Amino acid sequence: YEITSLIVASNTNAANRRSVRTINLYFHGAPTYIGLTYKSLAFSKQGIMKKFAFGLMVIALLGTKAAAQPQQQGTFLKHSTYSVHPVTLIVGSAVEILPWMVTVTYENNYAEQKSWVFNPGMTVWNLTDGVSELAFFGIEVNTGPRYYLAKPSSGVYLQSLLTLGYANADVSSGGDEASASGFGGGLLGYVGTKGKWDKISMFIDVGLGYQFSGMSFNTSVNSNLENSVSGTGLAFDINFGIGYSF
Repeated sequence: YEITSLIVASNTNAANRRSVRTINLYFHGAPTYIGLTYKSLAFSKQGIMKKFAFGLMVIALLGTKAAAQPQQQGTFLKHSTYSVHPVTLIVGSAVEILPWMVTVTYENNYAEQKSWVFNPGMTVWNLTDGVSELAFFGIEVNTGPRYYLAKPSSGVYLQSLLTLGYANADVSSGGDEASASGFGGGLLGYVGTKGKWDKISMFIDVGLGYQFSGMSFNTSVNSNLENSVSGTGLAFDINFGIGYSF
C-alpha cells in the first residue's frame, strides 16, 4: 500500500534450517513520510515526477478558470477557513483493507493574499487475515505560510509546510510479535489553487520536498536486529479539501 505498508518476509537459513523473519515497516502520510530503512524510502522518482506533473497540469487548468473570474473589490476582511479532506476519509471508511485517515486544514487569512495554514491528521489501521494482525496508529501536524498570487483568498497560491509526525505499529504473525515506533518530519513546497463561492471553498495542491525519519523497534523473532534506524529521502503530497469560511 502506498499510504501505509507493513511487510513481514520469511526466509530459511540453510546452515541450521531455522526460520529467520525480518520486518520492514514504512508509513507515508500526508505529507509526512516515516520509514524504517533506506530501502523503504527508495520509491520511484520517475513515478513521483509523473504524479507531480499531472498535479501541476490539473492545478494550472483550475487556476486559469479561477483567474478568469471577476476580481473581488472592496476592503479585505480577515477570516478563517476550516476544510476537510474527503477522499482519504471516504475511501478509508468504505474499503476495509485500507487505513482510516482523517485530515483537516485550518487557514487563517490574516492579510490580503497572505494566510497561515495549520494541517493536522490522524491515521488508524487495523488489519487481519486470520493469521497475521496489524494495529497501526499515526498522527501528524503540518504548518506553514500560504501566498495567493492574484486574489486576496482564492486562485493560484504557493505554500510551504513544515511537517512533523509520529507512528506506532504492532504486528503479530504465527506467534511472533514485533512493534515499531518513531518520529519523522520534513519541509515541502506546494503549488495549488483555491476556488471560493461565498462561504464555501475548495482547494487542490501538490507538494514536493525533503523528509527524514527515525524509528526504533523490537521483535520476538530475532534479537540480533538493530533496534533503531533512520533515513532521508523525497516526500510527495497531494491534497484536496472542501471548506467553510467564518
